Amino acid sequence: CAWATTRRSLNPAKADTIVELQDSAACLAFHPEEPTLLAGGSFNGDVLLWDVSNDEEPLLFKSTLSDYSHHEPVTALRWVRQLGRPGHQLVSLGADGRVLVWRPSEEAYRLNHPVGGFTLLAPSAAAAARAFGGSRAVAADGSRRLHGGMALSFSAEDPTSFVAGSEAGLLFKCSLNAAEQRAPASVTTAGNDLTWSADAAQLMSRVPYADYQRTKLKIEKAVIVAREYEVTLSLLYAAGAAASALFPSPIAFTYEPHAGPVYAIAHSPFARNLFLSAGTDSVLRLHSVLQGTALLSVTPTNSTVFCVAWSAARPMVFAAGCADGRIYVYDLAIMAHGGAGAQAGGGAQLQPSEVLQASGKPVFSLAFNPRFAETLSSGDGEGHVKLWKLGARLSSVQQREQDRLDAFVQRLSAAADADDKADADGAHAREAVASARGPGEAAAASNGTAADGAHEDDGGSDEY
Repeated sequence: CAWATTRRSLNPAKADTIVELQDSAACLAFHPEEPTLLAGGSFNGDVLLWDVSNDEEPLLFKSTLSDYSHHEPVTALRWVRQLGRPGHQLVSLGADGRVLVWRPSEEAYRLNHPVGGFTLLAPSAAAAARAFGGSRAVAADGSRRLHGGMALSFSAEDPTSFVAGSEAGLLFKCSLNAAEQRAPASVTTAGNDLTWSADAAQLMSRVPYADYQRTKLKIEKAVIVAREYEVTLSLLYAAGAAASALFPSPIAFTYEPHAGPVYAIAHSPFARNLFLSAGTDSVLRLHSVLQGTALLSVTPTNSTVFCVAWSAARPMVFAAGCADGRIYVYDLAIMAHGGAGAQAGGGAQLQPSEVLQASGKPVFSLAFNPRFAETLSSGDGEGHVKLWKLGARLSSVQQREQDRLDAFVQRLSAAADADDKADADGAHAREAVASARGPGEAAAASNGTAADGAHEDDGGSDEY
């Protein structure tokens, strides 16, 4: 259901547009420049595109099931500005661990097949928790496992940079430019008349060296058999190349993990390196994309945090929707006034500026209106969509607020760096002691410590 909230004839009981679905929708995303275009992801893995202004036949395109599509629920969708060409492309995240890139605006592609893709391959959750922030997302033994995707957010300034959250609680720094093994121009053919389209060559540029020659030969043979002279994306997929070779991991490193599935990630529209994350562990975290350790941790409630959103008007305001049916609105300016009271990792607890009782059921979605600064919308488990008016205190930009946010983040980052250094120094000291003692003494000391530890453990806003 869709409502045009600016219409004078707005009827809360009757949507302006209703789209019937064959399967339940798991996520939705309106096009940022064409407001009648709505993308959706379903629980059966479909990616769909509708024109909500068309009452007769709103469905424009739908993805087809293949070895290169999603095979599990589509958990997130984002429209992303393209580099080097006009328009936007659509990025989907699935519980199958795939991140797929689509160009529905181009007739050659629509949603027939993705123009590119990645697979979230990283160490196990336990390994990542022991050493988050590593420069490479690979376990000590070189092994990696597939992680189902739950949440996705792109940088407001860099359309190739994104953070993905997993069902195991991990947060990954990723890039659409990741894993390039060779320049696309080097994907050439010798000894025959075949050429490669730019998009097909781009996809092949990420195939690992171990798979490259075998994959390329298989594709070219299939194209020759089909009596074609150019390797296009359609022919490349038709050749049956392994998705594991075509869709490498986009992960650069991991951030401080959550203790359960990550349900929400949101980049700040005002600070390029700032993002929020939240999940089933009841913790809402503020991160810098440049640091593994969280800058700040907040616990709005003892229940799951399902969604987070930054204000489109005030750089220091954000909101969280939780399983207790409440919306918690925070203002970092309050903590910034405290100066040294703000500590990394949640040393000082930020209190909500406002708590809205939205529903008796969980709040699953939140969105600030970019045109009307006071308006916040919510969707809940009772099936209700609500509009909230926050008031001037939380919607009117304060004097030098952007500068204050930048200074506040710098303080938090410095504190996080100091904590990381202290942890690293402590780890090195423990390693040195263990090395000096030798394996037997170190094990005995470890057992003694564990035994000792076990012994000690015994003792103002309105709804429209």
